[in-house]
Amino acid sequence: VGKTSVKIPRWKLGIVDSGTTLIVLSTSAFHTIFNAITAYSSTTCNALPNLCEVPEKSWFRPAGCTLLRGSQVDMLPNITIYVGPKKKAVALELSPQDYMIPLDYRAGRRSP
Repeated sequence: VGKTSVKIPRWKLGIVDSGTTLIVLSTSAFHTIFNAITAYSSTTCNALPNLCEVPEKSWFRPAGCTLLRGSQVDMLPNITIYVGPKKKAVALELSPQDYMIPLDYRAGRRSP
């Protein structure tokens, strides 16, 4: 997360669907990533209201929604997930634009 390496608890097996950036995580893995994102930068917490609340109250939670400007999304860190055996792992780097799903709230649908 950003430039910080985070060990995901009990992450042994997974499925990679290269056609999407949808990530399904266990609750403990999500909380680990959530904590790393909120620790990424104190300015991020100040600039993004309700991001750094406890996970149950933050908008950065499963199925959570918020209204952010593009400049605010840009403040979130990149997330790199390494897939495969340690010495042969492939890096899947996700920018905030990859893991934050844009929604046209006026039309009620995902933006292109």
